[in-house]
Amino acid sequence: MNILIKYLYQIVSTVCLGGMDYENFITDLLADRAFLENVPVCGEDGPLVRCLCVTCQGRDSVLVLPDGTGHVALAALA
Repeated sequence: MNILIKYLYQIVSTVCLGGMDYENFITDLLADRAFLENVPVCGEDGPLVRCLCVTCQGRDSVLVLPDGTGHVALAALA
């Protein structure tokens, strides 16, 4: 059975990383990241997901739902 769940995403903050930091981030999403510790309120509110957008010039953006302790709870390419 296929279940399609639709969410609306609201970007509450954007972090632009340098090339090496971005590469490290996308290759190891389980590592502690200081920039994920002090972000505005992120989380699910019904069909709305408030998230952080992590970018790097010339690369795909990543929508991140931080877990509040410097780790990624959920991530998706934007």
